[in-house]
Amino acid sequence: MIKPTLLALAEYASAGQSEKLSIMGIFDIIFSEEFPAKHHQMYLVSRLLATEDEIGKSHNIKIKLVSKDTGEELVDVQATVSFEKELEYGDFLAINNIIVVRNVVFNQEGVYRFEIYVDDELKGMTPLYVGQRKSYGDG
Repeated sequence: MIKPTLLALAEYASAGQSEKLSIMGIFDIIFSEEFPAKHHQMYLVSRLLATEDEIGKSHNIKIKLVSKDTGEELVDVQATVSFEKELEYGDFLAINNIIVVRNVVFNQEGVYRFEIYVDDELKGMTPLYVGQRKSYGDG
């Protein structure tokens, strides 16, 4: 069995040699003064946990950014992961993933979600609200 134990949007993320994740600036809201709005860069960080019966198996991972209101897919990333290493600690394996998402254009404000699929089965999601910044004028 595979399940995400972490799914977050951040301003920056990295993974060190000892497989420790460093995440800075976790967020779930973006404001823009006008639409369409382009967000230049964000990091989607996930940690997948697998039980020992997954050793030696490959799985298709899919990440989507979807508008809750319109169903429009703004991001669709696919990859294959394999749990190849032997268990060193306990009875589970973990894989850290960092996806840099660049130049996403949001056509309207609303609720969006990053969804993670394993072998076409939805395993988790994290919401993202994109809103219009209020302008209060000069007076």
